[in-house]
Amino acid sequence: MTQEELDEIFKGLEAQGWKPRLCDFDLPYFENRVPCGRPVNIGDLMRATKKVPKGLVVESEFMVEAIGDSMKDVNIEDGDIVLVDGNENYYDGDHVLALVDDEYTLKTYHVDENGIPWLIPENDDYLDCARKITENDWIVGVVKGTYKKQTRTSYNSCHNRLQRAKDMLAAPQVDPRELMTKAVEKTIEEGLWASNTCWSVVFAAFREKGYPGSYSDFITDVETWKFTKLLSFQCNKDSVARPFRDRKMMAPISEWEERGVKKPFCLLGKRLLDEMKSYKRQSIPKLPC
Repeated sequence: MTQEELDEIFKGLEAQGWKPRLCDFDLPYFENRVPCGRPVNIGDLMRATKKVPKGLVVESEFMVEAIGDSMKDVNIEDGDIVLVDGNENYYDGDHVLALVDDEYTLKTYHVDENGIPWLIPENDDYLDCARKITENDWIVGVVKGTYKKQTRTSYNSCHNRLQRAKDMLAAPQVDPRELMTKAVEKTIEEGLWASNTCWSVVFAAFREKGYPGSYSDFITDVETWKFTKLLSFQCNKDSVARPFRDRKMMAPISEWEERGVKKPFCLLGKRLLDEMKSYKRQSIPKLPC
């Protein structure tokens, strides 16, 4: 790839909000793999260098490859490339590369209630690997990042996923306005509406399904829909926006109950979402005025 082609790609990515960085810095990459479980000697030989963006690293940083799964609960897994800063100060809770009895290991640094520093694994299956840090041990550096190895997806997995996508694309398109209208009317028939403020719950449910408009847009859109059973419930700014003033209803409907939203609103919100569950897409177009 030429420099001109690369510049053109970067311009295109930046125009879409991406932040591309050129891998122009050789970072040391050590030969042996470092266990996340019991310590082993990784040796002093540098296996190679890896190109990384210069702005993301400093000269005191280097990379090693992790082995084992004793740190999997903090997303450091077998085969990951771990970026370590040898000049970084370490604090409680940091993930560190440590030299223990002349052997290296990846662990979490923690000081207990008695002020004793420990190296602990992040996997309950390896709790017997926890150990106190002695004066002979050395914290080599702090883990600053983890790079995942990206493998190809199998043919069968690609084929099955594509087939499901084709089936979805070929299925009859559901008009979200019609689906939502039926959901609203169904909940009224079930006696779940008690006042005009129930429109705020409808707005919350529509928004959770991807509705992009504001309160005012919603009120205008409602006027264009053909609701046959809503003459007694007025949709206006007061009935839609007022219940949102305590901010509780800004959370997903599934969290309303634990946040203290009124029980009738919680029930109505869940029923609306249940009635609209067949609508899978996450972008509901704003209706024209």
